[in-house]
Amino acid sequence: MQRTTLKKLKKRQDFLRVAKEGKKVVKAAFILVAAQNLFSEEKQNPRIGYTATKKIGNAVIRNKSKRRLRAVVQKRLDTFIYQNIDYNLIARFNTQNYDWDKLVADFDDAINQIHKEFS
Repeated sequence: MQRTTLKKLKKRQDFLRVAKEGKKVVKAAFILVAAQNLFSEEKQNPRIGYTATKKIGNAVIRNKSKRRLRAVVQKRLDTFIYQNIDYNLIARFNTQNYDWDKLVADFDDAINQIHKEFS
């Protein structure tokens, strides 16, 4: 079985553009920001980036938080049906300890709210 992956946001300017132009949904364990991608050559595919700042803890905590966010996205890849959208998932202080089922439910709710904004 081959894992399907999304393209990743890699450049700082892409993260800044998503933050400036994007729609934001705040949940207890993460913040989801999404913006239209009109400038990339890869317009057909949605892209995603993960952010965890030093405010949430040391490197171990930041890495665990990002791993959990990546796992949620991998589990819910079928929800990323909107093309030309860049997503940024920002970890919050309790992402690493947040209940898994609640994390998945919050992600589903957040992605649905974001997609309503772009409809």
